[in-house]
Amino acid sequence: MLGFGALVFTCVNVTTFAVQHHVRGWVAWILDPLASLALLTVLYVDGVLAEQDDYRASGWPFVLRWFAGLLTWIMNCWQSLYPDGVFRLVPEQADAGGLLLHSVAPFLLIILAEASAGYRTYLAARTAAHRATIRAWEDGPPPPAVPPASGRRRRARASRSSRARAGSRSGSCRAATGRA
Repeated sequence: MLGFGALVFTCVNVTTFAVQHHVRGWVAWILDPLASLALLTVLYVDGVLAEQDDYRASGWPFVLRWFAGLLTWIMNCWQSLYPDGVFRLVPEQADAGGLLLHSVAPFLLIILAEASAGYRTYLAARTAAHRATIRAWEDGPPPPAVPPASGRRRRARASRSSRARAGSRSGSCRAATGRA
């Protein structure tokens, strides 16, 4: 829900930005969904690939997430950064309130994208560990780690000591009853 609300907010702002820069309205609306679709695609593919044991993400998914997010942020904030319409490397007349207002949704999307990528990687590792545990349990108990010879000796010792205990109990019962 958070992501959807942020996407709608940024879509309206980016469309307005594109129209103000002489892009026709029937095309301008598609600019933000393209950036959002790139972001959603990399999140989905990262999640699917994270479930594979041998997948190690390169830096490109990170670059794509931040590129899409930052471009959306810049288009959202352009009017607040340069209200006079003149680009300067360091804005001179920026509208701080507008900048803050138009920064919330894009940065929520960027942070949500980064967090979800980390969560998916963690959950994929935990799922793989649980699957391995279940497979090990279904395959049966592991073979004993004790060599067979020492196991036989231990069983023989236990058997002798249990017979000795049983013999001492029956002798004490005979002595108590006076029977031989």
